[in-house]
Amino acid sequence: MGSRIKRRFDQLFSVMQLRYTSAGKSVFYWKTGVDNQLYDSFRLPTSDERTRRNLEHIAPEEIASAIRYILTQQIGMLTEDLEREVSRIFGFARCTEAMQGHIRVGLRVAIERDWAVVDGNRVTAVA
Repeated sequence: MGSRIKRRFDQLFSVMQLRYTSAGKSVFYWKTGVDNQLYDSFRLPTSDERTRRNLEHIAPEEIASAIRYILTQQIGMLTEDLEREVSRIFGFARCTEAMQGHIRVGLRVAIERDWAVVDGNRVTAVA
C-alpha cells in the first residue's frame, strides 16, 4: 500500500475512532465498544471462498477463542494437533509453518487469559 493511501486510511480510522492492536506485521482494528482484552468469540468461514481470511488476518484474540473452544471439546491435546485443529476450524486443509507461528501467538493469549495451560508438548484446558 502506498504511503498516500495508508495516510488516508489512518485518517478514516481515526475519524471512526477505531482502536487497533498489532501482532508481528499485522494490525487489527476493533470496533468502538469492543474490548480486545475481553474478546471471546471467533468467526467460522462460510462456504464462499471469497470470504475466507488468511490466518495472519485473524487477530490473536480470535485464535485464542478458537483454542478455548477446541480445548473444551477435547480437554487436552498435543500442541501440533491443536495447531492443525485451529487451522482446520478456520477452513484450512493443512497447517503451514507460518500458520503455526500465528497460532502460537493466539495460544499465548489463551494462556494469559487462563483458558489453556501448556505442559511440555501438551495443551490442556483450564478448568
